[in-house]
Amino acid sequence: GYGARISGGVQIDGSEIGPIKEDEIIEQAKIIKSKGLQKVAVIGIYSPFDENYKQEYQVRDVLKRELGDEVEVVCSRDGRITFLLC
Repeated sequence: GYGARISGGVQIDGSEIGPIKEDEIIEQAKIIKSKGLQKVAVIGIYSPFDENYKQEYQVRDVLKRELGDEVEVVCSRDGRITFLLC
């Protein structure tokens, strides 16, 4: 497997922590392609509360453009909201 962090994210109130940076996404797409990965999950901090920026969808769209249809890209916000309490 492979994991990476890029700029972006929102607070729990939906306010922006920081914008995404397309050049970082493109760089990660190159790494994903070089590793031959076929499935990618985009997981943004508090993404279910991101009603204004839709950062996960922006990242997904850039990845799909760069990786093509042969790589499946999904967004965590499209799943159920689950909390793990420790």
